[in-house]
Amino acid sequence: MTSQKMVFSGVSNIMVHNAIQSKGFIKKIRLNEAIEIVLKNFDLFPSHEIKLQDYIIIDKILRIDIRSNRNVPSFNRSAMDGFAVRSKDTTLASHKNPVTLKVIDELNIGQKPNRRVEKGTAIKIPTGGVMPLEADAVVKIENTIPFSPSEINIIKPIIATKNLSEVGEDIKKGRILFKAGHRFRIFDRGFLLSAGVEKVVVTKTPTLAILSTGDELVEPWKPKMEIGQVPEVNSINVFDSSLREGWKSKIIGIIPDNLETLKKAVQEALASYDVVLLSGGTSVGTKDYIPILFDELGELLFHGVSIRPGKPISAAKIQNKLVFGLPGYPVAALLTFQFIVKPVILSLMGLKPSEIPTIKAKISIDVKSQLNRLDFLRVKLQKDSEQKFKAIPISISGSGVLSTIVEADGIVIIPEAVETLQKDDDVDVFLIK
Repeated sequence: MTSQKMVFSGVSNIMVHNAIQSKGFIKKIRLNEAIEIVLKNFDLFPSHEIKLQDYIIIDKILRIDIRSNRNVPSFNRSAMDGFAVRSKDTTLASHKNPVTLKVIDELNIGQKPNRRVEKGTAIKIPTGGVMPLEADAVVKIENTIPFSPSEINIIKPIIATKNLSEVGEDIKKGRILFKAGHRFRIFDRGFLLSAGVEKVVVTKTPTLAILSTGDELVEPWKPKMEIGQVPEVNSINVFDSSLREGWKSKIIGIIPDNLETLKKAVQEALASYDVVLLSGGTSVGTKDYIPILFDELGELLFHGVSIRPGKPISAAKIQNKLVFGLPGYPVAALLTFQFIVKPVILSLMGLKPSEIPTIKAKISIDVKSQLNRLDFLRVKLQKDSEQKFKAIPISISGSGVLSTIVEADGIVIIPEAVETLQKDDDVDVFLIK
């Protein structure tokens, strides 16, 4: 009797596991739905204040609007080498009838003027020099002719504010420099410091643990592969992709196809990292344990998205942290990282939605797709005789053929409602960086 109960219990567990594995595949969700489901279940990552003097801020996400603390420039300054003058003194100047002005001083860069420009006078000034009082324009050197050691002739009239930068012309004090959600670029830190900003509040850089699962996987630098062994490169590709975003990632390693071993590895990763990324074991095979693991350790948010390649992707909320199960095939793992994982993490960092750079092109041949499924078509770009781009398909399938994405210049997304792309149809090519 006991033996019968054990057999029944084992069969029951298998049935439960199969039900969990196949749950998402009965009705797959759309890509945008997958992203929305995850975002609804998580708050933004925490933020902190950093000093611009101490931190490089490239790729960090701003969480609070920043205003300028000073005018730039903070003084009226010359935009040319020349002479600071009162514009009304030059009104009648011409080559035939130059206006003669007395040069009463010469300024150096950074020097505060001690004299003001009075009627009939001028002060020699360098580019960037502080404008003296009463002067409202700068006559360029080439529009003057020396008349005597202390006088110049002005041969061309000038209007007020010409050839000078006024206070706040570049940045006015109190102006909003960047709004929350801005992703900092290489020149932003210098810009902020010039405006007197010393500190900014940004999202803490998320930490990612990257694990791969599969009994067939071996380290890719192993010199000789045995029959049945597969070099594990998903962790390398995902690590490099996350590094490009400025995230702190670590490759944990290869985990065998054992539910208890996987549980332990994921729990250890959750204790130290903000996000856990697993690849492999996400489908409905006997040893595809990831959906089962997600269900047992936390909440399985989704399993199965109507995309190709990448259908088996899954996500979960475990210990209030985000865990993704990426497909085991390298191309599928890369594309689901690019079009699902990356947008989710950037949104949780507070980044406002931004478009991946695209190029307009015409598709070179007819391409068949399938209704109600979004396809990622890998393409090469080539210019035609009119120097317009043609998108030449490489592959629409082949989740495991890594060369198809290495050889591609970009991705054409074929929407769910499109069954066929016709030759010469206009397409957007998402560029692969």
